[in-house]
Amino acid sequence: MFEVGNEVLLKVSPWKGLIRFGKHGKIIPRFIGPFKVLQKIEKHAYKLELAPELEGTHNTFHVFYLRKCLVEELEMIPLSELSIDENKRLIEEPKELVHRKRKKLQNKMIDLVLV
Repeated sequence: MFEVGNEVLLKVSPWKGLIRFGKHGKIIPRFIGPFKVLQKIEKHAYKLELAPELEGTHNTFHVFYLRKCLVEELEMIPLSELSIDENKRLIEEPKELVHRKRKKLQNKMIDLVLV
């Protein structure tokens, strides 16, 4: 299925600390990576070269949690540019507040913010 040296994406939903990655609902990332395949173990398991930010995470995964990386390297956000806390969750900071307005929803006012 995968060869040693291939780039793969890793499914994050089975990990307790990485389930949300700071987002909710449909926009949560399903896969992170890419990671390099270091070794094939048996028929359905692979050992990956994980980034230092994921230290403490076991580096052997079943083929079910891996997907072939088909993305060009220029289109990916490297894992080193992401801020991950000790619980393996993504820390996101807004860069700029573009627009803000208040809207009345039934009997209360809510803020709508464009970041």
